[in-house]
Amino acid sequence: MDSIRFWPDSTLQAFTMKMAGHGFSVSGLMMNRDRRYALDQLQQAHTMADAGLRALAVELFRRFERKQSGVAYVN
Repeated sequence: MDSIRFWPDSTLQAFTMKMAGHGFSVSGLMMNRDRRYALDQLQQAHTMADAGLRALAVELFRRFERKQSGVAYVN
């Protein structure tokens, strides 16, 4: 497993809490260390009928894409 630690802590925490509210236990550690796991969780969140959760998943995925492409994230 290679580390991809680039999720903002507050966004990742909000994501994991919203997922928990839907009955899914998401590991923040695994989100930061396992690309496949992270993408699976983001995909799962995107399919749920929760606009706030989908927005978080999109934000996290965009950061993932930027990291993979080498483009720096600008707030």
